[in-house]
Amino acid sequence: MRKIYFIVLMALSLSAQSCLMEDKNLFDNTAAERLQAYMTECSDVLTSSENGWIFEYYPEANQSYGGFVYVVKFTKGDVTAYFELANDVKVPVTSLYKITGDDGASLTFDTYNDYLHYFATPDGQNYQGMEGDYEFSLMGVSPDKSEVYLRGRRTNNKMTLRRLKIAPAVYLQNVLAMKAALKGRSHKLVIDGATNTSCKFETNANIFSYSYTIGDKVESGEMAFCQTDTGIRFYRPLVINGVEYDSLRYENSVLSSSDGKVFISWNKIIG
Repeated sequence: MRKIYFIVLMALSLSAQSCLMEDKNLFDNTAAERLQAYMTECSDVLTSSENGWIFEYYPEANQSYGGFVYVVKFTKGDVTAYFELANDVKVPVTSLYKITGDDGASLTFDTYNDYLHYFATPDGQNYQGMEGDYEFSLMGVSPDKSEVYLRGRRTNNKMTLRRLKIAPAVYLQNVLAMKAALKGRSHKLVIDGATNTSCKFETNANIFSYSYTIGDKVESGEMAFCQTDTGIRFYRPLVINGVEYDSLRYENSVLSSSDGKVFISWNKIIG
């Protein structure tokens, strides 16, 4: 009996040592070292894109202004920004940025930039400006390093940097062309073959609002969006007739979903 008891104690002891060894291997690096490694990874990814990143930006905590498009290019010390609201989208503004470990990894545009601080700059009517962010938590990098995920420190809005494969000015010119093409009022929203629907689309506010009736079901909603070079992308997936859509594509004067169930045609306004 004593022999069995001794064997059990030995087994428990070896098991405990194994767990301790495993824990030690898991935490060979300190929390500070792991944070530094993560910040280095983020910095390497941000500076790796030759054409920069599409930055779909949402000021104000409820996205009440809709979304706006930047392109940002990073070097080890500078960020060069292009902006859809600039007088000339071919002309960038360069300033400093930093990646720090304050309350977790963060990306901060820490010197004034006419574009990147546009939504945070106070004016005579609003001391908080448009309540935009210039400090962001670095939330992660996609496995293929094509996207970097941010969260605004002020608004808590989730935003994404998407690797750009063409020249920044060309992309923004395409965005502006798409915005011009969509200028007007929707006259028909078709959902899964039903036409008893209505839709309002505000290009100035970048807010998509809709309502529809299918059978006995009446639903309505709205969602902020950013223009893309092919259509629009919503702040978060929009649910229409029980299906989630994160974007709509514009082609032949119609916005449509990838599954072919949602179509929006436009009644153009001249001038």
